Amino acid sequence: SFLAWYSKHNKQLGNNEAVKYNQVIENLGNGYSPSTGKFTAPVTGIYSISVTMMSARTNFMHLRIMKNSQFLTALFSNKETYPQASTTLNVFLKKGDTAWVQRQTGRVLEAHMNGRFNVFSGVLITPM
Repeated sequence: SFLAWYSKHNKQLGNNEAVKYNQVIENLGNGYSPSTGKFTAPVTGIYSISVTMMSARTNFMHLRIMKNSQFLTALFSNKETYPQASTTLNVFLKKGDTAWVQRQTGRVLEAHMNGRFNVFSGVLITPM
């Protein structure tokens, strides 16, 4: 399992850039890399992957949840009142597959108040 949050206040992210959740709280199995922002499955199985986000009130934000180079789903938050969005997916990953969060559009990933509004986590549900 892993749990990481993004603590960079008002960081500009490039198009299609991986979000690098830099504050790692838990990383059992060492599958998550804060330098790449990617989780690499240490064993084959079904994983539950969760992402929460908050955009700045001055802009919108689109994030994509990726499996290797495959787009799985997206999160969107509009501008105005520090909108939030979240999703959880149960996904099959082979050993060595990656799961990660990619910025699609928008400008700023808001990460104030210790950055705990922007979280990426995952847990192995069933090894196969």
